[in-house]
Amino acid sequence: MTIEIPQHAQEIPGFSGYFISRYGQVWSTRRNRVTCLSPMRHTYGYHVVNLYHDGERHAQYVHRLVLLTFDRPSEEGEMCRHLDGDPSNNHIDNLKWGTSKENQLDRVRHGTDCRGSDHYNAKLTEDQVFEIRCLCEREPLERGTISEAFSVSKELVTQIANGLIWTHVGGPISGVDYHAPTPSDVTYGERNGNSKLTERQVIEIRERYATGYETYKSLAADYPIGSSMVEFIIKGTNWEDTPGPIKGRDY
Repeated sequence: MTIEIPQHAQEIPGFSGYFISRYGQVWSTRRNRVTCLSPMRHTYGYHVVNLYHDGERHAQYVHRLVLLTFDRPSEEGEMCRHLDGDPSNNHIDNLKWGTSKENQLDRVRHGTDCRGSDHYNAKLTEDQVFEIRCLCEREPLERGTISEAFSVSKELVTQIANGLIWTHVGGPISGVDYHAPTPSDVTYGERNGNSKLTERQVIEIRERYATGYETYKSLAADYPIGSSMVEFIIKGTNWEDTPGPIKGRDY
């Protein structure tokens, strides 16, 4: 069967012998014959084709080739936006050059934004990040202890405290004025879905430590938390509204 290139298809700039349609189909006229190229599907659903130039193979995103051919080359820092959120829809009407920020806002609007605890590699939840920021404000010199309590690095705690990452989460940020949420905005204690302890267990930890026979480490062995978190509970840095003897305070 003879393959014909549609009249509306245009040759791709910089890749002689390759043509592309407004909806992202690519043809090759190399070797004196017309071949319709089958794109590969990228991990995130984007279409990729291999094009040859000066004897070298170049893997190219189809969406960028469509914009390059029917719109213009990208400027420095620009990326291709899929306006409907479908990475496989490479029609020219669905594509537009934009900034990284615009692309991020598109993902938020489409519900495909994998940030925060939705990211597959996340080690923390939004509630834990909020708690870390609050702890860093109250205990600015204890970031090493805070990092141990949440099983993350001290460097990560510093980045969180300075607002360099998890920027969509609230809480006090170093050097930035912060207005704390009202009690109705925050869920404390065991009502928090990420809580590892009940209020009864927190009281037990404080009362056991007050006897003088327990250490942070021995208490941590009996509960699903680390010794650093036990220290925060004993000192009243965490669970401050829960009763029980707090180190350095009358009870």
